[in-house]
Amino acid sequence: IMSICQKRKRVSEAERIATGISKMLCGSTQPTRFVLEDENLVFLESSGVEFADRCTWGDSRANPQYCKCANLKFETYLPERRFLTRYSVSCPECYGPTDSTHHLFCSYCNEILTGYIAGPGGKVSDHLITIRHLYHEATALASYVRTNVLRDAVDRDAALDAEQVAMYITTLEEWVQTIRFPTKSSVKRDHFEWLLRQLSEDLNIIKGNPTFAFA
Repeated sequence: IMSICQKRKRVSEAERIATGISKMLCGSTQPTRFVLEDENLVFLESSGVEFADRCTWGDSRANPQYCKCANLKFETYLPERRFLTRYSVSCPECYGPTDSTHHLFCSYCNEILTGYIAGPGGKVSDHLITIRHLYHEATALASYVRTNVLRDAVDRDAALDAEQVAMYITTLEEWVQTIRFPTKSSVKRDHFEWLLRQLSEDLNIIKGNPTFAFA
């Protein structure tokens, strides 16, 4: 039976690995969830962001919603994590003229992050170490390889190669063996193991066939 100290050490190691994984792909496989128009975020249907009759972001961090009058002003992509986009939110129709906040959108998870995580200097690692984020990130990579690389339709501007994918697979395997999956988690260990097998098989195909290539 693990001691409390051993459990804490295991959790700490899992968090360290997870934080490093988020930097490995640099968002090069992230899906497109929004476009920028005059520095304003315009969410696409694929983002799952739906507009409401009235904004709720000033009253509910757990369920932030925007009306069509809301101003979603792009601020920055986070360094080495382009899949995280920070933007400011305000709405003269639903709140006062000086009321505003920061939100962070994760393109892998289709999730609006609020509160202490979202603002400048926020502790984004609290999101990056979650099981759901790593699963969505791994799913996006598997889809990228199947859709772009194996079909030889890779975006030549993408910064991704076979060595990066191999290192990603190895690191994710290490994380899967380190983490304890909560009973209530909708994502289980076998979900990751299936993705890892798929990625490994596809990578072997690519390495064995010179007609396939990453950008």
